[in-house]
Amino acid sequence: MIPSDLQEDVANVEIIPAIRSDYSAITLRINGIQESPRGPSFWKFNASLLDDEYYVTKIKQRYNEWIEEGKEIQDPLVLWDFVKYKVRYETIDKSKKKAKERRAELNKLENNIKECQRKCDENPTVENMNDLDILQTEYDRHYEYIAQGAIIRSRVNWYEQGGRVINIF
Repeated sequence: MIPSDLQEDVANVEIIPAIRSDYSAITLRINGIQESPRGPSFWKFNASLLDDEYYVTKIKQRYNEWIEEGKEIQDPLVLWDFVKYKVRYETIDKSKKKAKERRAELNKLENNIKECQRKCDENPTVENMNDLDILQTEYDRHYEYIAQGAIIRSRVNWYEQGGRVINIF
């Protein structure tokens, strides 16, 4: 179903689970399309980390260490900036680890869904269909979290733009 003039440029075709659908999605990787390099960007605190008890406890514990580490600093504003820097460093590190874990879990879930779908195709028993439904529900739950993040980021962008509509076309 790929046009003949694109056949040679297709690097990879994969069938993946779709979100909230009975159908699967198809991904194409096409040679010649360069991904733009990503670099450091403007960092914003992810407030969902405040729901992570381990993170909150770690920051509270480390706070006293940072104050002790900065005891030589006379200016309270410089000390405050030093503590903010330490919190930012720990937060970015934790955020990267959580994102990596989420991506790994999502990939594992996609592979499990593919395997379960194959089993259902070969042997459509009630047990296999229930397993597939459970995996698909878990997959949808992960994408619900991703969608919530996108909603929050769009609200932030709207607010930062002064609440005005941005025409991108």
